Amino acid sequence: MKVVELARNDFKGFVKLFQQSLIDLNGSIYPETIKEDLIQGFSFQHLLMLYNRLDSLFYLAKDQQKIIGFIFGWFEHGIFWVDWVGVIPQYRSKGVGTLLFDTLTNFCREQKCHKIVFNTITKNSRAIDLYQRIGFKVEALFKNHWYKEDWSYLSKEL
Repeated sequence: MKVVELARNDFKGFVKLFQQSLIDLNGSIYPETIKEDLIQGFSFQHLLMLYNRLDSLFYLAKDQQKIIGFIFGWFEHGIFWVDWVGVIPQYRSKGVGTLLFDTLTNFCREQKCHKIVFNTITKNSRAIDLYQRIGFKVEALFKNHWYKEDWSYLSKEL
Protein backbone atom coordinates (compact mmCIF):
# COMPACT_ATOMS: atom_id res chain seq x y z
CA MET A 1 0.00 0.00 0.00
CA LYS A 2 1.31 3.44 -0.92
CA VAL A 3 0.16 7.04 -1.18
CA VAL A 4 0.89 9.04 -4.33
CA GLU A 5 -0.07 12.43 -5.63
CA LEU A 6 -2.95 12.20 -8.08
CA ALA A 7 -1.57 12.07 -11.62
CA ARG A 8 -3.65 13.11 -14.61
CA ASN A 9 -3.74 9.53 -15.94
CA ASP A 10 -5.45 8.42 -12.68
CA PHE A 11 -8.01 11.22 -12.70
CA LYS A 12 -10.90 9.28 -14.26
CA GLY A 13 -10.33 6.38 -11.84
CA PHE A 14 -10.29 8.81 -8.93
CA VAL A 15 -13.56 10.45 -10.07
CA LYS A 16 -15.21 7.05 -10.42
CA LEU A 17 -14.12 6.04 -6.92
CA PHE A 18 -15.08 9.41 -5.45
CA GLN A 19 -18.54 9.37 -7.00
CA GLN A 20 -19.06 5.76 -5.87
CA SER A 21 -18.06 6.80 -2.34
CA LEU A 22 -20.85 9.40 -2.42
CA ILE A 23 -23.38 6.80 -3.55
CA ASP A 24 -22.20 4.46 -0.77
CA LEU A 25 -22.45 7.06 2.02
CA ASN A 26 -23.96 5.41 5.06
CA GLY A 27 -27.67 6.26 5.03
CA SER A 28 -27.90 6.16 8.81
CA ILE A 29 -25.26 8.90 9.00
CA TYR A 30 -25.95 10.91 5.83
CA PRO A 31 -29.58 11.61 4.91
CA GLU A 32 -30.50 11.02 1.26
CA THR A 33 -30.84 14.78 0.65
CA ILE A 34 -27.13 15.23 1.45
CA LYS A 35 -26.11 12.33 -0.79
CA GLU A 36 -28.15 13.63 -3.72
CA ASP A 37 -26.75 17.14 -3.30
CA LEU A 38 -23.15 15.91 -3.08
CA ILE A 39 -23.49 13.66 -6.12
CA GLN A 40 -24.81 16.59 -8.18
CA GLY A 41 -22.29 19.07 -6.77
CA PHE A 42 -19.17 16.94 -7.21
CA SER A 43 -19.46 16.39 -10.96
CA PHE A 44 -16.50 15.41 -13.13
CA GLN A 45 -16.19 19.07 -14.19
CA HIS A 46 -16.25 20.36 -10.61
CA LEU A 47 -13.60 17.87 -9.48
CA LEU A 48 -11.46 18.76 -12.50
CA MET A 49 -11.76 22.45 -11.62
CA LEU A 50 -10.62 21.69 -8.05
CA TYR A 51 -7.77 19.51 -9.33
CA ASN A 52 -6.55 22.29 -11.63
CA ARG A 53 -6.44 24.91 -8.86
CA LEU A 54 -2.87 25.97 -8.18
CA ASP A 55 -3.42 25.68 -4.43
CA SER A 56 -4.99 22.19 -4.45
CA LEU A 57 -3.47 18.88 -3.45
CA PHE A 58 -4.88 15.43 -4.20
CA TYR A 59 -3.45 12.17 -2.84
CA LEU A 60 -4.46 8.62 -3.70
CA ALA A 61 -3.92 5.49 -1.63
CA LYS A 62 -3.16 2.52 -3.86
CA ASP A 63 -2.85 -1.21 -3.35
CA GLN A 64 -0.74 -2.25 -6.32
CA GLN A 65 -2.45 -0.20 -9.06
CA LYS A 66 -5.91 -0.23 -7.47
CA ILE A 67 -7.09 3.11 -6.04
CA ILE A 68 -8.37 2.36 -2.53
CA GLY A 69 -8.62 5.81 -0.98
CA PHE A 70 -8.11 9.52 -1.46
CA ILE A 71 -7.76 12.83 0.31
CA PHE A 72 -7.90 16.27 -1.26
CA GLY A 73 -8.16 19.92 -0.44
CA TRP A 74 -6.27 23.18 -0.78
CA PHE A 75 -3.85 25.56 0.90
CA GLU A 76 -5.16 28.85 2.23
CA HIS A 77 -3.07 31.37 4.23
CA GLY A 78 -0.90 28.77 5.99
CA ILE A 79 -3.76 26.34 6.54
CA PHE A 80 -4.66 23.23 4.57
CA TRP A 81 -8.41 22.72 4.19
CA VAL A 82 -9.36 19.05 3.66
CA ASP A 83 -12.35 18.99 1.35
CA TRP A 84 -12.87 15.24 1.33
CA VAL A 85 -11.30 11.97 2.42
CA GLY A 86 -12.52 8.50 1.61
CA VAL A 87 -11.48 4.85 1.75
CA ILE A 88 -13.31 2.02 -0.01
CA PRO A 89 -15.22 -0.16 2.47
CA GLN A 90 -13.08 -3.31 2.25
CA TYR A 91 -9.93 -1.30 3.13
CA ARG A 92 -11.37 0.59 6.13
CA SER A 93 -9.78 -0.04 9.54
CA LYS A 94 -6.59 -1.20 7.81
CA GLY A 95 -4.56 2.00 8.24
CA VAL A 96 -5.37 3.60 4.87
CA GLY A 97 -6.96 6.73 6.35
CA THR A 98 -4.06 7.14 8.78
CA LEU A 99 -1.55 6.74 5.94
CA LEU A 100 -3.37 9.35 3.84
CA PHE A 101 -3.43 11.83 6.73
CA ASP A 102 0.21 11.11 7.67
CA THR A 103 1.32 11.77 4.09
CA LEU A 104 -0.73 14.97 3.95
CA THR A 105 0.56 16.11 7.35
CA ASN A 106 4.20 15.58 6.36
CA PHE A 107 3.75 17.52 3.13
CA CYS A 108 1.93 20.34 4.92
CA ARG A 109 4.81 20.62 7.39
CA GLU A 110 7.26 20.84 4.47
CA GLN A 111 5.11 23.64 3.04
CA LYS A 112 5.24 25.50 6.38
CA CYS A 113 1.51 25.14 7.04
CA HIS A 114 0.59 25.66 10.65
CA LYS A 115 -2.74 23.82 10.68
CA ILE A 116 -4.92 21.29 8.88
CA VAL A 117 -8.69 21.78 9.15
CA PHE A 118 -11.92 20.19 7.95
CA ASN A 119 -15.44 19.38 9.01
CA THR A 120 -17.59 16.28 9.09
CA ILE A 121 -21.12 15.40 10.03
CA THR A 122 -21.13 14.75 13.78
CA LYS A 123 -22.96 11.42 13.36
CA ASN A 124 -19.81 10.08 11.66
CA SER A 125 -18.39 9.01 15.03
CA ARG A 126 -16.22 6.22 13.59
CA ALA A 127 -14.36 8.73 11.42
CA ILE A 128 -14.17 11.30 14.22
CA ASP A 129 -12.60 8.62 16.46
CA LEU A 130 -9.91 8.07 13.81
CA TYR A 131 -9.28 11.79 13.41
CA GLN A 132 -8.87 12.22 17.17
CA ARG A 133 -6.52 9.20 17.40
CA ILE A 134 -4.22 10.83 14.82
CA GLY A 135 -4.12 14.16 16.60
CA PHE A 136 -7.10 16.19 15.40
CA LYS A 137 -9.25 18.04 17.91
CA VAL A 138 -12.89 18.95 17.64
CA GLU A 139 -12.70 22.74 17.80
CA ALA A 140 -16.36 23.56 17.29
CA LEU A 141 -19.75 22.01 16.94
CA PHE A 142 -22.18 23.63 14.51
CA LYS A 143 -25.68 22.63 15.58
CA ASN A 144 -28.48 22.44 13.04
CA HIS A 145 -26.07 23.55 10.30
CA TRP A 146 -25.86 22.23 6.73
CA TYR A 147 -28.90 20.16 5.85
CA LYS A 148 -30.17 20.81 9.41
CA GLU A 149 -27.54 18.40 10.74
CA ASP A 150 -24.86 18.88 13.40
CA TRP A 151 -21.30 19.23 12.05
CA SER A 152 -17.94 19.05 13.82
CA TYR A 153 -15.05 21.34 12.87
CA LEU A 154 -11.71 19.64 13.45
CA SER A 155 -8.14 20.89 13.35
CA LYS A 156 -4.59 19.76 13.95
CA GLU A 157 -1.77 22.17 14.77
CA LEU A 158 1.46 21.37 12.97
